[in-house]
Amino acid sequence: MWTQQLKAIKVTDKQHRKQNNTLAIEKETNLLCDGAAQHTFHHYPGKEKEMAAGYLIATGKCTPNDIQDITIREDGIIATFSSSSPKETPISFNEKLEWQSIFQLTAYLQEKALLFKDTAVTESAGIGSGNELLCFSEDLHQNNAFYKVLGERLKTTTDLSQDVLLLSSKIDSVTMKQIIHIGLPIVISRVAPTSAALQLALDHDITVLGFARGKKFTVYSHPKKITLPS
Repeated sequence: MWTQQLKAIKVTDKQHRKQNNTLAIEKETNLLCDGAAQHTFHHYPGKEKEMAAGYLIATGKCTPNDIQDITIREDGIIATFSSSSPKETPISFNEKLEWQSIFQLTAYLQEKALLFKDTAVTESAGIGSGNELLCFSEDLHQNNAFYKVLGERLKTTTDLSQDVLLLSSKIDSVTMKQIIHIGLPIVISRVAPTSAALQLALDHDITVLGFARGKKFTVYSHPKKITLPS
């Protein structure tokens, strides 16, 4: 893990004592397209190519087939892609997601968040199918973790119609617009969506589950894509 160790002082109402603390490393990286700065990431090191690809696709800059090359250099991430007009992917989901699988997926997401356990500053994102977690990433920001798992998943398939997105933090309208654009049918969060994000989900047939922790979750929209305990 890319971390830094330091000595700190822990204070309680009864005492203070020295202790070792772990900090997550933060990087600033520019994404350059056609020689011009496209975006600046403040991120945790690792999976930079996947992060760049996920960002370009989620934000509608290009499709997975448009990307020609992504290179990591000292001056940033260099991406080249052909010009096209990406269209919103229709939402489709053939089989219901079992409620037991939802518990399993959220458990996997929590188990894999090792960096959070050490530093308490990261967010997690995963993409699953059925009860299998296919991709996982942690980053300092939820959107970067999302871009990383999206870029990783799109290396093996461009069909996300049967996939499930898992997030550790809130679902806001910006993230929801990106989810709609790439055609992910179900999103699960450890917390809740914003009102604007939920309205977008209702309008675009996205199933939103929140407060998915342990053996519980809350269904906010379109429950037809999941089973429920009798």
